[in-house]
Amino acid sequence: MKLYKPIRGTEGSVSNLGNIKVTTNISMPSGPYYLLIEWIFTNNDTEPHTIDLHTHADVQIENKQRTNVHWFPSADDRKGIIMQNKGSNDSHIIIGKEGYHVTPYDIIYFGRFNKRNQYYFWNRTDSDSLLDHDAVYTIGWTNRRIYPGEQIKFGVLYHVNEFNVSKLPPSLFVDESDLKTNYSSGDEIVIKVRVTNNLNISKYGLRVNCTYQNKTETYIIEERGEISWTHDFKFQLGNSISKHSVYCIAQNFVIDGSEPDGPLSNEYKRDFNVNKAPCISDEPDRPQNRNDGFLVLVMYLDYVGTR
Repeated sequence: MKLYKPIRGTEGSVSNLGNIKVTTNISMPSGPYYLLIEWIFTNNDTEPHTIDLHTHADVQIENKQRTNVHWFPSADDRKGIIMQNKGSNDSHIIIGKEGYHVTPYDIIYFGRFNKRNQYYFWNRTDSDSLLDHDAVYTIGWTNRRIYPGEQIKFGVLYHVNEFNVSKLPPSLFVDESDLKTNYSSGDEIVIKVRVTNNLNISKYGLRVNCTYQNKTETYIIEERGEISWTHDFKFQLGNSISKHSVYCIAQNFVIDGSEPDGPLSNEYKRDFNVNKAPCISDEPDRPQNRNDGFLVLVMYLDYVGTR
């Protein structure tokens, strides 16, 4: 049987669930009008635990109870939920996938407000909208394992302002089908990036950055309308036998600089290991009485599933 406990959702609040510490952090790293809300879990226990985190809200926009609720950006691409006032352009968007520092959700729901049922653990699977009703939503994560000393974050983006399709976050994808984990020194890696967005106003552009070894390559897109842009970023791996990291991100910006940049897309991070190829060398003759034997003892702790 699972036991659930409410935690505070205000900025900087701290809750303790036994030896699990939960901190709420609210920031604006993605751009204007986007709040990143993170729940940070730290396991100070000596055993692993399983986390189920579910958020729930009865939303009002400008003190109006009745709203129109749709899948965002569409019923076919359910990154989150958009709530809009009937007869106005004011909106409230919850982004639970493909957002900056967002943790992809496991469950998501919206529906009519009901005092007897708060829908904490419901998951909506149909494609319908909810029109002109007092609405609630929930978004959550289930069965997430946290081990002793580990810290994990659950993040969701909230947008509150007038709806403007050109100020929605771009989405960044990387085709990893040809990528490996281990490479030799001097190998070339190709990061195949695809970015999608909708820029319907001429003053907005889209910037895509990929960084390797503190070197950043940037591409600017100033097309109009629905964008599905692809580009291959090519990097030469160094000679050092170590881990090499690549980081890519996209961001909307105003071409004339009259407004702040943003918002940011989801991030892409990947490490590539550069290893030295094995080689065979001749050994000189060793004295017959020499003993080079050794014993390797591997010890590990096998966690058994506990709650």
